[in-house]
Amino acid sequence: MAKGRPRSFDREDALRWAMMVFWKHGYDATSVALLTDAMGIAAPSMYAAFGDKRALFEEALQHYAQTYGAFTMRALSDPDARVAVERLLLGAAEEFTSPDHPPGCMLITAATNCAPESASVQTTVSLRATSSLVEPESLAQTGASLTAVTVMLTKTVFCVCQSPILLIRMHPEHRA
Repeated sequence: MAKGRPRSFDREDALRWAMMVFWKHGYDATSVALLTDAMGIAAPSMYAAFGDKRALFEEALQHYAQTYGAFTMRALSDPDARVAVERLLLGAAEEFTSPDHPPGCMLITAATNCAPESASVQTTVSLRATSSLVEPESLAQTGASLTAVTVMLTKTVFCVCQSPILLIRMHPEHRA
């Protein structure tokens, strides 16, 4: 079996750039040409390293959750609900307005920028965005006290955190 040429690019760096493009444009508005241009590689190299656009998107979502989106689970790891909510709100304000990356939340951008043909992508992203914050099983993994009030408060805070994202995207001049 013939062995292909070794990769001539940093896969992690290419993934980070792909994440930034998906974050800025959402899933549907991101073309393979936009991706390969940002990643600095040719389309065949992208397909060989990541599979198709959907597979790259899934990997970019995972990378986002482990990096920029990780503040949510860190905030919720505090057993004191008041402290957890405070940490979540402050973390969201800091992360969603940072000039170091596209504004807002990659998950929300991707979920709200899908055509009907991409309903499965929208469903996947929506479930990922809400499940880690508002599902009792996810909350239990953080060590938070699981009273009905805690679950409802978490859902409310999730909604409060999402509203500024739309404002930030509509008025980027108000970023920090």
